[in-house]
Amino acid sequence: MTQTTTRTNQSVHQSGTADDEHLTKLAQKLLLMSKNRMNKLAHWYPVLGNQEREFLDIIILSAINDYLDWANLPEPIEKREKISADHLFSIAPIETARAISLANVLEATRIVVDIITENIDIVAPKGKERDYYEAALYYSREVSFSAASVYAEVAETRSRWMAREESLALNALLSGNLDLSLQSRMSAYDWDDSTIFFAAVGRIKADTHSEMKAGFHQAQAHLAVQNLGAEVIMGSHSNSIFTVVVGGPSDENFETILHTITPLFCESACLCVGPRAQGYTGASHSLRAAYNGFFASVMEIDPPHPLYADDIVADRVLFGDSVASDQLYNIYKILKNSGKRNEILPTVEHFLLKNSSLDRTAQDLVIHPNTVRYRLRRATELTGWDPMNPDEAYSLRIALKIGRYRESQEDAADTVDSVPKLDTRLQ
Repeated sequence: MTQTTTRTNQSVHQSGTADDEHLTKLAQKLLLMSKNRMNKLAHWYPVLGNQEREFLDIIILSAINDYLDWANLPEPIEKREKISADHLFSIAPIETARAISLANVLEATRIVVDIITENIDIVAPKGKERDYYEAALYYSREVSFSAASVYAEVAETRSRWMAREESLALNALLSGNLDLSLQSRMSAYDWDDSTIFFAAVGRIKADTHSEMKAGFHQAQAHLAVQNLGAEVIMGSHSNSIFTVVVGGPSDENFETILHTITPLFCESACLCVGPRAQGYTGASHSLRAAYNGFFASVMEIDPPHPLYADDIVADRVLFGDSVASDQLYNIYKILKNSGKRNEILPTVEHFLLKNSSLDRTAQDLVIHPNTVRYRLRRATELTGWDPMNPDEAYSLRIALKIGRYRESQEDAADTVDSVPKLDTRLQ
């Protein structure tokens, strides 16, 4: 009796071992056939990195083995315990999702199922072909659902992380904190000190207060900007203030990119665009100029949309923008150092600060009115602002006053960095 039982156990063990070996060889064969087809049909598969391809092959082999084990159960499909494929996507590190997209996973799943169903006669025992066919469809559905769930979680986590990184980068640029952590964050966008930046500040569009809708529009803008060869970061601040910083290798697509991001902003509120500038310092300057310009725009009646920060530099000075004050002081110094005889600055000062009349300026300086015209035209060439144009003359007046004030302080040996401010938003 004992000998008979021993022989029976040995026979069962040998049979089980033979079945395991058969299933292992079958799984390897199905994997090889799937890989061959993916090399032909899936354009992304041959160009995968070695590590990513190895992880994908392991996942596919594990899925095939799980399918064969589950399909081999004696119970009918509807009475079997529900199967989960979630564990398959814990085999590879989460970073693999960057190289292998959800669409790639679903295409691979479809190809493997096609291979199994086309070879069902060698996969299933005789008489069970229908059961194995239905099991393949059922298991592939579970794999697809699990993949969608995993990738959705990865996308949500990455979205939250990117939003946090963008917010930190924007806050650092706004405060002028250009440390190594900022440079590390910006390098994720392939930005460096040679990148050309510009910023825009406004209020987020009223109909995009829904987080999902706003996210959709922003994602579309991201893709559109990337298609133009640039990268963009975005973020919302208090009172629905919305900020955007765009960076690229050049500014040749500036107008097109600006047109692309403009729909993200509310049309009834100011959209202020900072100057194009290079490097991290330039990005900070552009964002701070746009931010201060947004608040200073209340001094303008019916400002254009968009409004350029450099067009209201004098208003930014009144708002308390020290960088704008330095800009205008540089304009003053350009006029002061315009020639050996130093004739341009006094002419502009008399014309703008005293009488705004060509004839009276000529009388004060004892020169011909045509000479005044020539010198004012020369001032326009030097500064880009025309003293005869009311809007540009306003900026030049503020520049002259800043220059005269600072020089008076230098003469008194009491140097200051900028005009005293009543309210400075950004230091």
